[in-house]
Amino acid sequence: MTANSATSTKKWPLEGIKVLDLGQIYNRPYAGFLLAHAGADVVKVEPLSGEVLRERGGGKVPLSFAMLNTNKRGITINLKESKGKELLLD
Repeated sequence: MTANSATSTKKWPLEGIKVLDLGQIYNRPYAGFLLAHAGADVVKVEPLSGEVLRERGGGKVPLSFAMLNTNKRGITINLKESKGKELLLD
């Protein structure tokens, strides 16, 4: 057995679970970070303007934002419109 075959059969505790992460700043994105690292499929949902944490820190992507959102997929949705709410609930 090689290292690659051992990791390909490994099951993660939250594998198959889908999570929508609508949190901003630190606490809720950190919860999503933990769920993603336990195998959940976490989707980061941001407003069209982006999460507030994107503006804190230097560079194009602040370190805190990059760290808290690793292993997540991302989407921007306008939740103020009915179409945006439909997309979120779909």
